Amino acid sequence: RSKATCAPQAHERSVARLYFRLDLPTDVDQFLTVSEVEVVSNGRNVAPQGKAKQSSDYSGGNRAAKALDGDRSGSFGGCACTRSGTGEWWELDLGIVQSIDSVTVWNRNDCCPERLDNVAVLILDAKHGEVQRKSFAKAVQQNAWVLNDKAAPLVTDGSKADDTLVLAAPSKPITALRIVPGTSAKPAAR
Repeated sequence: RSKATCAPQAHERSVARLYFRLDLPTDVDQFLTVSEVEVVSNGRNVAPQGKAKQSSDYSGGNRAAKALDGDRSGSFGGCACTRSGTGEWWELDLGIVQSIDSVTVWNRNDCCPERLDNVAVLILDAKHGEVQRKSFAKAVQQNAWVLNDKAAPLVTDGSKADDTLVLAAPSKPITALRIVPGTSAKPAAR
């Protein structure tokens, strides 16, 4: 999978905010299609605990909450999708103010990946004031924005076949690693 990363500036660290939003340019008439959104705080994806909404619904099967269901596959049936229009958006209300260490937006991959081109990723305060912004000119399958390079990695429970495993630098070289869903994985050292 391709990955676009925004390296944090020296002054960037975890930012405590309430809303996360994806905005398409207001001068472009297009759909906004999102497979999955992950907002990591203290090693946990907190996005599923929030409430998602979007500017419009393409259909009843493509509502905003589809981007929080854990399905990163990228097929249209598993995506949130707006109608075609100018200034379409998708927003997540995190419910409480909490630190945001990183954000990953998973794109549709069965067609039309350009629907996330030039999307602005915004972190908003309680009054919807813009706090931070990152734009992805050319969206890829997995678009990541790291706000805190010192944060704990995302912890997964191994329940999904496509869970991402993130390893911190081990004390000994890893020669083999086998992950069985629902178990903990320990590296075999040389």
